[in-house]
Amino acid sequence: MGILTTTNTPAVIAAAQYVPAPPPGQPHSVPIPGTQQADRTPAYRHWRFQHELLSTLDPNVRTAHEYFETAVRTVPTNRCFGRRPYDAATKTYGDYVWQDYQTIARRRENFGKGLVELHAGAGVTGTQRGVGLWCQNRPEWQITGQRAHTSRKTWRCTTYLP
Repeated sequence: MGILTTTNTPAVIAAAQYVPAPPPGQPHSVPIPGTQQADRTPAYRHWRFQHELLSTLDPNVRTAHEYFETAVRTVPTNRCFGRRPYDAATKTYGDYVWQDYQTIARRRENFGKGLVELHAGAGVTGTQRGVGLWCQNRPEWQITGQRAHTSRKTWRCTTYLP
């Protein structure tokens, strides 16, 4: 389970105010004025955010990286990434195999160290390093993306999903 479903963090407390449904007869989402185009519907927002977007549930957590780090600190043994192994002989998928937040954080750190070594071995030094992904959605590629986003100043990551 993720951090939003298992803890009493500031984000969870703040999110509780958005759980109740709108008043009876009112829509759950509302069109944003001026967003409708020919042959398209308007963009819609949560009924509580008709005039502005919610930027964060927790002022200390403003990026996906900070959210992940908060989960690693708060719920390190909770499920983070899972996969269903495929058995080619029976052509079936098995049960989910999960890795927890602390395991993913450790793998992410180790992977990053390996990337630095690979770049250095190829003569790429300095603070700008690039990573390009062409992949299916798998835990290994999510870890790669997590690592690339860990320090926005030193890593660039582009993901292409086939």
